[in-house]
Amino acid sequence: MTTQEKKMRRLRIINNVPLSVYGIYIIDNFLEEEYRKEVLKKVKELTKKDIMRGSTNVQANMTSYEELMKHKLFQKFFTDSITILHYIYTCRSVHPNENWEFNLLDGWAMKHLKGDRTLTHVHGPDCWSAAYYPRIPGETYMHFPDFEHSELLKENSLYLFHGLTRHGVDPQVYEEPRYSMSFNVSQKKIIEK
Repeated sequence: MTTQEKKMRRLRIINNVPLSVYGIYIIDNFLEEEYRKEVLKKVKELTKKDIMRGSTNVQANMTSYEELMKHKLFQKFFTDSITILHYIYTCRSVHPNENWEFNLLDGWAMKHLKGDRTLTHVHGPDCWSAAYYPRIPGETYMHFPDFEHSELLKENSLYLFHGLTRHGVDPQVYEEPRYSMSFNVSQKKIIEK
């Protein structure tokens, strides 16, 4: 595949206040196709069982919160995600030249079978959160009540938002499973001495 044939990443922004850093940032065509296939294969392998046994807002097969951090395959995915988050924050901040450190806190995978759901929830006050969808079998929406917005999910898209943003996903209505990944990233200001 030539460089011209590769799909370029595309950023979309949903927010209530123009230029506010607090929004929903959607990066379409996030992974190159071969890497997306490798990621999907590994996610399928890791989500054969529900390790969390329905104890979270994810009422579907889910790995432990730290599982994806244990696998070298996901290192590029996390590095690229955090780099893009850093760029977005820097471009949207009222103080773009301040130094910030972004660090991965956790990363997990999910498999939604027919009838499974993810309840509306938040992740926490001191982090950024993300969801990535390597495989979506049909029309599915992620709902963001704080933004009064529902977003039609796209396969191979990354969704970034502040950890206090309420979000949930439609129940899975298709026979073919939906596969996704989520993670949280901390943000800490670097004080130069």
